[in-house]
Amino acid sequence: MEFSILAISDPNRLSKIEKDVDLFINSLSESPFIFSAFTRQAMRRSLSRGHTPLLVIITVDRKIIGLAQLTARKSFGLRFAGSMFGYAYSPDFIVDDRYREACIKAVLDFSFKKLKCECVSLYMPAELPNPKILGQKCKESKIHFRKKETSYIAHRIIPVDCSWNDFREKRGRNFRRRFKKIVQHLNKAGQWRIIRVDDGGNMQDVSERILAVERMSWKEEWRTSKKAAADEDLLSILAGSQSQAGKFPELRQIVWFLELNGQTIVYTLALQYGRIAFIAKTSYDNRYKMLYP
Repeated sequence: MEFSILAISDPNRLSKIEKDVDLFINSLSESPFIFSAFTRQAMRRSLSRGHTPLLVIITVDRKIIGLAQLTARKSFGLRFAGSMFGYAYSPDFIVDDRYREACIKAVLDFSFKKLKCECVSLYMPAELPNPKILGQKCKESKIHFRKKETSYIAHRIIPVDCSWNDFREKRGRNFRRRFKKIVQHLNKAGQWRIIRVDDGGNMQDVSERILAVERMSWKEEWRTSKKAAADEDLLSILAGSQSQAGKFPELRQIVWFLELNGQTIVYTLALQYGRIAFIAKTSYDNRYKMLYP
């Protein structure tokens, strides 16, 4: 077997092999956020920050068996590497189970020997097998390994196995009372409705409506204080999902809008991948905060 590693740092170069990369991701991953369209956006964002994005592709006999999305930088004379995607995306190594240990060892060797990094910091879902194997390989290579678990960034999958009315009943009286109060507040404020737009809708109009809500949200003040022109993650999700549309029918973009008197005051953006919907972004117009929209 011919075992090799290819590291791509140019987003345009990824475009030439994205079909093979996406087919591999689609066969093994449950996350829609790491398809090539999203990876390309993340690579460009890393470059804009002065970092070096690295899509590490591991192959055997020219067949992809593993992927790792990393970003490298140099600070105070030291070299660092980490996950290209933030913790919100549950980034992980995507590897063929038959080569799992070999792939993780290859990423370690690439990071510490090829890149000559002094430190590698990764966001990885603790419940999956890769962190455990990563710790084992670090021990074998005499690399200091420290695992830090933080509950507030943990993700949960909520099964949808009943109707909305049954769900309200299961949540109990307090939930129903609070929800009823919110509806009463909206009724007093005027005419309201919730509309759903999926991939068949006008996605340019959808993007503009989302950004209009964002500009009126509490997050705009926070972004101004941080001198951030926009929510880069949101723009990446919008651009990536629209670019990926049509390539994989199991990946869909869905948006819910809450309108009050013809004004859009809330949005929730989700990516549906197979039978799972990932709530990607949500926000509301801060002028309607007291309505608990």
